[in-house]
Amino acid sequence: MLGGTQAFSSLVKTAKQEGVKVIVDCLARISSSRHHRKYKDLLLHYLDADGRRRICYGTDGQQQSYEDTAMLNYRKKAAWDLLIEEVLTFATNTGVDGIQLDNGQAWPQIFEPDLDELNRNDVDGLPAYSTEDMMNGEVVIRNENHGYWLSNSLENYANPFFVKLCRALWSVNPDFMILGECWGGFKFENRQIVLARSGIIPRLYNLP
Repeated sequence: MLGGTQAFSSLVKTAKQEGVKVIVDCLARISSSRHHRKYKDLLLHYLDADGRRRICYGTDGQQQSYEDTAMLNYRKKAAWDLLIEEVLTFATNTGVDGIQLDNGQAWPQIFEPDLDELNRNDVDGLPAYSTEDMMNGEVVIRNENHGYWLSNSLENYANPFFVKLCRALWSVNPDFMILGECWGGFKFENRQIVLARSGIIPRLYNLP
C-alpha cells in the first residue's frame, strides 16, 4: 500500500531531511491468512465450543477476536527472538527512528493454559500432549491472562520481555525510540508505570 520497502525508505529519507522522525506501529500478531512458514510452530491454539483445535485470532485482551490476525505463543523464547529480529531487520533496512507497540500494555500476551485439555489422555490411555507441550501452553483459554501480568512481580520488577527488546534494539541504535500504547481501565491499572520502568515510553490515553 505504501509502495514497498524502496518507496517507504525514500519517504523516511525525505522526512529526515526535513527534521521529522518516523515511528511505525509494531504488532505482536501476524496475518492469519497465508502467513510465513517461520511462524508455523509458534501459533497459539484453543479449543472451540465443539472441542475443535483452532488458532487464536488476534486480540487486545478485551475483545474476543479479530480474525485478520493470529496470536503467537510468547511462552516460547523463539517467539521473543523472532519478533526482535524482525524489528531490527526492518529498522535497519528502512532507517525508521522508532516503533510504537500496539496494545503495549499487554505485551507479551500470555493466556492461561487449558489444563483440562493438556492433561487429557488419548483412547489408548497415553497422554495426548507431551510435558513440553504442557510447559509451552500449546492450548490455552482465550482472554484469560497469565504469566507476568498476573503475577505480583509487576509491582517490583521490570517486564522481562520489554527489557530484552529494549536492550537488543539499543545495542544497535542507542537513540531508537520505543513507545508503548497504554490503555487504562479494568485490569490495566497503572501499567504505564511498568512500561516506564521497563524502558518503554508509555503513550497514555488519559492523564496519569
